[in-house]
Amino acid sequence: MAKVNKYIILSYDNLGNFVGYLSAFSASGANQFAPQIHQAIPFDTQFDCIYSHGQEWEEGRGSKKGHYEHRIHEVEENTLFEQKILEVYQLPLSYDRDSQSIFDAKGKMISDIRGWGFLQYKKDAEKLQDTLGEMIAKAFNEKYSKK
Repeated sequence: MAKVNKYIILSYDNLGNFVGYLSAFSASGANQFAPQIHQAIPFDTQFDCIYSHGQEWEEGRGSKKGHYEHRIHEVEENTLFEQKILEVYQLPLSYDRDSQSIFDAKGKMISDIRGWGFLQYKKDAEKLQDTLGEMIAKAFNEKYSKK
């Protein structure tokens, strides 16, 4: 799969503190910002960021009142979707051998592990399926657990 990049807008106050990601426009056209990256509006190009919703501003230039600085940041589209998934499911994930399913820390089922079409004729088919489920849960936890 080809890497797809998107552009998002970050806002900082006059002290350089991060305010949030551009996430919406009010009815009056004012920018609204949210603290989570998955809430950011993904734009296809830098040009789209600069001319978003009919508002023209330059990267690094403050708002009309001069209290905020906006910066354009390039991000992989998958990163935005990964953040959405991490908001829905709680780590760590675990594999349950009895149900052959992967669950999050709160018991929400994420996936069934089914390999009987292929595995049913293999030696130790049940162990292979269980090992696959454990590997998937472990790999997800290692990649996304906060360190």
